[in-house]
Amino acid sequence: MVVGRLSMIWALLFALLRAVVAELVAEGPHIMDAATNTRVKLRCLNWYGAHQELFVVGGLELRGVEALADLFVSTGANCARIPYSIEMARSNPVVKRSAVAGILPSECNSTERALDVMDCVAEHLRRRNIMLIFNCHNSWAGWVGTTKPSEQQGLWNLPGYSTEDWLRSLETMVSRYSMAGIDLRNEIHDQDGVRITWGESTDPDTDWLAASSMACDRLHAIDPTVLIIVGGLCWNMDLRRMMWKVGPVQAYYRSKLVYTAHVYPWSFWWHMDPELFNMIRAACGFFTLLAFCFALMCSINYYNRHKQFSKLCVSKGRGNSDPVCDWLFLSMVLSSSVIFFACWLAAGLMFRTTANAGGCSSIANDADWLIHVCIVFTVASTMLLCCHYSYYSDTAFASLWFVWFGLFAFSLLMVTNYLSGDQSMLDFMGIWALHDRPVPVWVGEFGTDVLEAPRNKVWQLLWNFIRYQHDLDWAYWPFNGRQLRDMEWQNEGFGIVNYNYTGLRDVNFANEIFK
Repeated sequence: MVVGRLSMIWALLFALLRAVVAELVAEGPHIMDAATNTRVKLRCLNWYGAHQELFVVGGLELRGVEALADLFVSTGANCARIPYSIEMARSNPVVKRSAVAGILPSECNSTERALDVMDCVAEHLRRRNIMLIFNCHNSWAGWVGTTKPSEQQGLWNLPGYSTEDWLRSLETMVSRYSMAGIDLRNEIHDQDGVRITWGESTDPDTDWLAASSMACDRLHAIDPTVLIIVGGLCWNMDLRRMMWKVGPVQAYYRSKLVYTAHVYPWSFWWHMDPELFNMIRAACGFFTLLAFCFALMCSINYYNRHKQFSKLCVSKGRGNSDPVCDWLFLSMVLSSSVIFFACWLAAGLMFRTTANAGGCSSIANDADWLIHVCIVFTVASTMLLCCHYSYYSDTAFASLWFVWFGLFAFSLLMVTNYLSGDQSMLDFMGIWALHDRPVPVWVGEFGTDVLEAPRNKVWQLLWNFIRYQHDLDWAYWPFNGRQLRDMEWQNEGFGIVNYNYTGLRDVNFANEIFK
């Protein structure tokens, strides 16, 4: 009886909270206030920690909730993206006293368990008109990254945590908190032999569209006003298939669908080491010049000695326009091209293998056209090589081999020059498919070393792309001043606030992002 009354009271309180919180809708490329039909630009901060072993957001070990919430507001952010783990939502573990040492007794009703602390944090942010977006970041608690295989949690169903567990964790958070949106899962990617698809099957364990559609139906049965935020394939980077086949369709038709993408300066890994690029350019230029010099030497030597091919055409009274002579020359050129196409075939296969190993089969497929073209030409040139090699002089054939190798080195030099420029980064961002996007795109994570930002050219280009070129919504990573790694506190260089949570790390940087 008492439980029933408490449930009714909670349902009433939840409804009252919803009545005073602005409802957001997705209209075309923007997020709008449903009541006023004006744009609401999400300028969010990631406040992490609840997804890790302490099960609470960072900073509570040092300072109280009031002080941290005021500090959060001082940044200029209007919403908080709060990552959590399925483990935290499912088991609601008891919190270590050291993890909440900074909370004053009067600030929270209870700090015994993880969700009690989250209740307190959410309430203080709500009082300050900070919108909440919860993110199912991982399954078991811990840091999620790529430095260790054990840290990768790219699937929403993992050993010990099923798809149903994932769905129930989302239901727990949506039922418990008044939020603007729910970010369904962080940085999904192929893992452990499982290839994630989008709309290719109805299996919610492997198809992200099927899984997110199921989540949408169950969450909107609880709260039909919450935005359904769906991350892109390949670590939340690839939105192309999702733009072509929009979904979940029910969220789209209800104007509640938002896509999210993640990007950092290291996402442009090929652009991070200019000295390495200079070395590659120098090597490509050297091999290009060397190959063409050897080709020229071989050609001069061949024509001076009038070897087989010229004798064949001249001794039988054939002119240079004779079809047989032309065919032999053409076959010599095409057969010697095997080195060029074989080298690019190897490059294409290397790209595909690396992308697949990184959990990005959707990006790995981008190399298919290069691989298929190179296979055709490699096979054709090899067959010509086998059929007509007896007609060629060693000197003439070596000359053409050096020419083709020189062309490969030269084309590699051109590709390297392209990759070292800004255009390569802008072209890479084409995987977000932002032009004529049917739904808003929210950059759920992006960030840089705060103190190095003014000198970081890649960051400046990235920030210009997000804010000015495409006017996207975003969530900077992170608010935190320090991070917990292997149960030890380390400085968080990307953090908006300083190590002790006493102020902003760089006021000018915070103003640039949020003001």
